[in-house]
Amino acid sequence: MEALGFIARVGLLAERADHHPTLTNTYNRVEVALWSHDSDGVTERDVALAGEVNERAG
Repeated sequence: MEALGFIARVGLLAERADHHPTLTNTYNRVEVALWSHDSDGVTERDVALAGEVNERAG
């Protein structure tokens, strides 16, 4: 349940940032992949969202 709650929180952050990370959940492990497809790489936008996600990851 914690993993699903975390995914929901990350989804809200991503929606506010108009960003679309790849989220996967296997048992209690959540993986977040950030990549700006329009820039074909990692951008400041990805780094900013990663910081917000990390703050909530505990």
